Amino acid sequence: MKITASEPAFPSEEGMFGGLTIREYFAAKAMASMIVGGNPAATNKEDLAQHAVQYADALIAELAK
Repeated sequence: MKITASEPAFPSEEGMFGGLTIREYFAAKAMASMIVGGNPAATNKEDLAQHAVQYADALIAELAK
């Protein structure tokens, strides 16, 4: 399954898109998990956001193989 970061997370049948990209969706899911489970590497909100995006990018890169 090849995907890119800019694809819609929830595409519609009409092909219209106005929501989250797959990258934004993956980052949000990663951030939620880190908030609930704790992330010792993130010492502030900016670090938390940065780590979430890094996890999202890693997942997208792996899925694009």
